[in-house]
Amino acid sequence: MPEINTEFLFTIALEIQVSKLGDTPYGSRRIFHFDAGSFEGPKLKGRVLPGGGGSSLIRRDDVLEVDVRLILETDDKLMTSVPGLFAAGDVRNTDLRQIVMACADGARAATYASEFMREIARNR
Repeated sequence: MPEINTEFLFTIALEIQVSKLGDTPYGSRRIFHFDAGSFEGPKLKGRVLPGGGGSSLIRRDDVLEVDVRLILETDDKLMTSVPGLFAAGDVRNTDLRQIVMACADGARAATYASEFMREIARNR
């Protein structure tokens, strides 16, 4: 089996509401609702927007299964939680929603994406 290369992305702090559903035929199930939070790492930082959630199952063989869905808002460099994927325009959560702002976001995202690609090329 090929080795899986991993890289530290960020540390996350969440405000969580937990509800225990109880035992099921597969194990003990809990559901989560995320109210807010923040994340920060060497290349990525921002905040967790309200509305995310997830669930966990502690199986009868003591294996923990976790399924989480979060909405991450990045810092001003417009990078998302996917390295090399940048957000611009309507998908950003800003206080001004105008065509001019969307165009400016697009230009900024293109600039940061270009910098990101140059950094990858330098590190090869």
